[in-house]
Amino acid sequence: MGKFSAEGVEQLRKTTWREALDTLNADAPALFLSAPAAASSRIENLTINPYSWLSELRVWRIRRP
Repeated sequence: MGKFSAEGVEQLRKTTWREALDTLNADAPALFLSAPAAASSRIENLTINPYSWLSELRVWRIRRP
């Protein structure tokens, strides 16, 4: 395993995260149309905006069992 600089690891992390979000955003309608029905009943305030599926993420809450 090669050595990575802190800057290189950070750049790789950012690039990978952006690619993952781009992939999810490209497939958002198919991926999230049924998400509320499939989500755990422990998730409170679950709403999904079809134009920006992450916009309401900050208000989601996980209820303790």
